[in-house]
Amino acid sequence: MRRFQFRLRPVLERAQRREQQRQLELAHLQTELEAHEELLRALRDERSVWLCQLLECQQRSFEIEEVRRRRIHLDSLSAAIDDQSAVVRDMHQRVEEAQAAVVAAMRERQMLENLRDKQQVEHMRAAHRLETKLLDDLTTPRFGRADAARGDSP
Repeated sequence: MRRFQFRLRPVLERAQRREQQRQLELAHLQTELEAHEELLRALRDERSVWLCQLLECQQRSFEIEEVRRRRIHLDSLSAAIDDQSAVVRDMHQRVEEAQAAVVAAMRERQMLENLRDKQQVEHMRAAHRLETKLLDDLTTPRFGRADAARGDSP
């Protein structure tokens, strides 16, 4: 009997490549998300420092121009934090979508691998049945001759 050949092998290989591609995209997006989250943390830390400096400035001397400059800078930091927060939210959404794509690709690959495994088991069973039939066909005439030689045939 011929050796097992999975007819959908090219489809399975394409599904494996698609899954790997989706995993690479997810890894890239996660790295990008981490960078954006780090930038957001840095902006928040900088705003905290500037808030402390503003409070110190107001307590030690009350120079209106210096307080105004610090408030303007704090406002720009707050706007940058809001913008970066929106970017991080968007990146979280993109990562979730990429994770869903990876899961879908994994399921497709696993389904094809399960189909391949089932077909391979069925192929092995068919080969075993054929081998058993061939052995039976070979031994049946011998068994009949042995019975005839002993005179056991009816």
